Amino acid sequence: MNSYRIVSICALSAALASTSLSFAYAFPECLPNSEGKWETLSPLGMGLRQEHAAAAIDRKIYVVGGIVPMENSSIVTINTMEAYDLDSDTWTPAAPLPVPVNHPNIASTGGKLYSLGGLSGNINGSFWGLTDAFEYDPLADAWSALPPLPEGTGRGSSVVGVYRDEIILAGGVSRIEQALNGIQDTVATVSAYNVKKRTWRFLPSLPEGREHAGGAVIGQNFYVVGGRIKGPQNNRDTVFVLSLKMWTWSERRPMPTARGGISVAAVRDRIYAFGGENSDQSTGFVHNETEVYNVPGDCWESLEPMALPRHGFAAVAVGGAIYTPGGGLRNFGFSDQLQAFHPGDNRGH
Repeated sequence: MNSYRIVSICALSAALASTSLSFAYAFPECLPNSEGKWETLSPLGMGLRQEHAAAAIDRKIYVVGGIVPMENSSIVTINTMEAYDLDSDTWTPAAPLPVPVNHPNIASTGGKLYSLGGLSGNINGSFWGLTDAFEYDPLADAWSALPPLPEGTGRGSSVVGVYRDEIILAGGVSRIEQALNGIQDTVATVSAYNVKKRTWRFLPSLPEGREHAGGAVIGQNFYVVGGRIKGPQNNRDTVFVLSLKMWTWSERRPMPTARGGISVAAVRDRIYAFGGENSDQSTGFVHNETEVYNVPGDCWESLEPMALPRHGFAAVAVGGAIYTPGGGLRNFGFSDQLQAFHPGDNRGH
């Protein structure tokens, strides 16, 4: 294990009552107040994988779908799933999804796992949005079909949040053309699936389309952090917040580093954003930043950069730690690594 400490400072804000989307930030600086350490655990049992998603049920983390490299240098979308047992540090295969999917929208609630849309297709052609929706029962180790996403809203790489009986999908991308300067259709659509009623509904759209972003529900707010619009050359540093009481969007202090392809998880009242993807060849097209957002203080801090820069991986919070399996490496390489970040004690703001 390697211990890391905060290496920069963030800004402190007063509480934001306005829902305006154009804030002029001029806040006093605050001292660093978070720290943590990384731990390397057993690598993925099924090998290299990126552009997947993951969620936890009890003490197991389920890694779903994604893309994998083949021996002939091609890359394919997969339907495989594997489960990581936190107590034994071991991986076991689980029932595959009924359809191959990359950039899946995955969530867990009520002891079940949900796959709601995603992308499919060939890396040498195009990825397109899926409307397929499924529920996984870990006791039966089986998937069952659900009502699909509403017509015309098939998409992957959405920001996923769970609030009460609903799974919220914010934004996403409905098509990715793999050619140079190919079309990437980013959407601002926000929809929610009610797991008890088995129905879909639309929520207020994002202020601007987002995909390859991250987020979390904390209290009665749904945070959408960073991401991009229409490709990795258009990364964003925004923090959008959907009030789950008023159903209106507002904006918070932006990230220190604009980036898409990030992986995000929340522990208590902190939102951690790891890695990411860019269009800069000199960096290998990947970010190494680890940054944490202090929700009560509306401020960001920069932590020690990731030892293994990655994008297109998952971040799952369980028991106060954040687990980050797989992902894309420099120059579009693949990883099978599982690393866990253990946040230290937060000392207020």
